[in-house]
Amino acid sequence: MKLLLVVNSSLINSTGGVEHVLCDMANEMEKRGFDVHIATMENKEGKPFFYLNKNISFKNLYPELSNKNKFIKKLISLFLKIAGKNNYRDFYFKSLVYQKYIHSIQPDLIIAFSLPTLLEMTYTNKGKCPIILTVHGNPVNDYTDRFWSRPTYMNKLFRKTYKNADVIQVLLDSYKSFVPKEYKGEVITIGNIAPFVSKEPLSLDKQKITSIGRLCLEKHQDLLIKAFAKISDKFPNWSLDIYGEGYLREEYQSLIDKLKMTKKIHLKGTSKKTKEILINSSLFVLPSHVEGFPLVLAEAMGVGLPCIGLQDCDGTNEIIKHKETGFLVADDENDLAKAMSLLMYDSKLRQKYGKNSQHEMLQYSSNIIWDKWEDLIKKTINEKRK
Repeated sequence: MKLLLVVNSSLINSTGGVEHVLCDMANEMEKRGFDVHIATMENKEGKPFFYLNKNISFKNLYPELSNKNKFIKKLISLFLKIAGKNNYRDFYFKSLVYQKYIHSIQPDLIIAFSLPTLLEMTYTNKGKCPIILTVHGNPVNDYTDRFWSRPTYMNKLFRKTYKNADVIQVLLDSYKSFVPKEYKGEVITIGNIAPFVSKEPLSLDKQKITSIGRLCLEKHQDLLIKAFAKISDKFPNWSLDIYGEGYLREEYQSLIDKLKMTKKIHLKGTSKKTKEILINSSLFVLPSHVEGFPLVLAEAMGVGLPCIGLQDCDGTNEIIKHKETGFLVADDENDLAKAMSLLMYDSKLRQKYGKNSQHEMLQYSSNIIWDKWEDLIKKTINEKRK
């Protein structure tokens, strides 16, 4: 069986959770006997940041988009303008490129890794190949202005696009109710993987706090920097390492310098040694505003770290069990500082929450999640063939 995994942007050289999941899925399904292809459409050169097996085909379709016949593009653009659909011009051209590529490789199933990907891929023609849309957050974020402002016509278009999927996969049962009512197909819950699940407890004596995520507004590391600075004098041997890159790096480094924390708070950049980083930590903090099912949180809990996250952040507030595997706190530096202090001071509490975290993540171990995905893929293909 031939699988096509598609994401419309941010796959090349990207260290995000969605990109990690895509590459892990590609590797696992290839290992299980599928012929796996990956497509993206990005105005850049390079390859995925995460490892891909050599038998997996990777294709950036952007050159084909930019090389389309200029006369034809102008002609189509004119017709779209006359029809009052000039705003949809990019979707139209991208869809033509996707459909040509899909026709050339003839996949048995397509997995779209975002709603914008599904929109671009199916705008001109849904085609006959079954499509699974995997939603990596609360679906309501995709078609409302909850976090990002969009023109009204775009929200309506995104909402309508759900109908182009044969199956929708969400990460948590609570997300099912946010799939638009217009969608009448099947909605399946499959969580992300906790890849480092271990039954062996960590020593948790490293006196190091770790956070991993892009340096951007959504990940909100400034809250963590300020909270740690408040309590640093009480815990002179503790340090904070923040892994990730992003457009706020200079701003965060300036904040660290201003708070005179350069010797205790370190912006470490990106790393592929996530497991090694985590097992050499004693506490994990994820201060994000916006998540779906944060892979890095599952990784941290799987190795046995107590964790702290925001109580109003989707996904985080279901994966962390308050006062069982860690703490859920308000978006407030004093509240976060208090929770960190409790765990930094009490090694027995760290051990208790860390052990509970490992147990909680057993349900998301690799074999369980990939078996669910393989079953869903085969079921969707077979039902389409009937």
